[in-house]
Amino acid sequence: MRECLTFTKAVIWRSGVIVVAALYGLLQLVYNYIAWFVPPEDQPKFQLIKLLTWRVWVVATPVLTVALIALIIRAAFQLRKQQGIRHRTEVEKLKADARTGVEKLKADARTEVEKLKADAATLRADLEAERAKNLRPELIGEIEDYAMSGPYPHHGMVRQLQVILKVNFVNVRPVPTPIRNFRLTMDIDGSLHTALFAEESDLCRDVSNGQEYAKVRNLATLINSTASQGANLDGYLEFFVGQVPMSMEGPVARKLTLIVTDGFGGEHEIYLAPPSVRPSQRGIASKVFRCDAVCRA
Repeated sequence: MRECLTFTKAVIWRSGVIVVAALYGLLQLVYNYIAWFVPPEDQPKFQLIKLLTWRVWVVATPVLTVALIALIIRAAFQLRKQQGIRHRTEVEKLKADARTGVEKLKADARTEVEKLKADAATLRADLEAERAKNLRPELIGEIEDYAMSGPYPHHGMVRQLQVILKVNFVNVRPVPTPIRNFRLTMDIDGSLHTALFAEESDLCRDVSNGQEYAKVRNLATLINSTASQGANLDGYLEFFVGQVPMSMEGPVARKLTLIVTDGFGGEHEIYLAPPSVRPSQRGIASKVFRCDAVCRA
């Protein structure tokens, strides 16, 4: 229906059709004027005009009709041609859009494939790195608490400063390893110090305000023993630091790092946990000291 209306509109508004319709209308007006408004007695005066008009109608009607039909046919062909051009244009546009969409899909697919290849390469590299790590032990953990004790002069040096560490670490790799050494580095009042652990010492903890003592695990006994994967190594270590400068308020340790040496010569750094981690362990190291005759196992 819409195409019919479009076709009719296109035919009617052709210039040739408008001229033909105007000529028909003009002839009709002349004929009607003579027939209706000129008195019968005066009409013979216009007989020539009426005759001319009649003859024009007789001659012009088929000619104009043929011309009108020809114009309609011509308009129909032109309209069909325009519609064909428009349809071809739309088809070409659809083809171009389809080609663009296909190319975009191909580009997206190539990009996705490249991304997957890159991810796969990254995963392979991570896997190889993880396999390489599994060939060596890896000790991770934290220093849960520490305590320092010793003579605190107002000035000068202290000969020995005792440091007790509460430590927890584990071997996360499948390769077991013996523990070879413990070493402590600490920043005291802006000066870096290194201390070795006390190998032969029994450590006790005050469990009842000086009324009862219990022996605690000294991790120094782990020397030359094997740390297997997943075995939790929890206990205490004792260190002595000599020639430490003292402030009037006593020493302040700003950074502690425990370095554990494994059987392959690798060194693993264990750091002091932040105050928000394991708050229940805070202050426990201050109750640990060397055992004496009153310590009980």
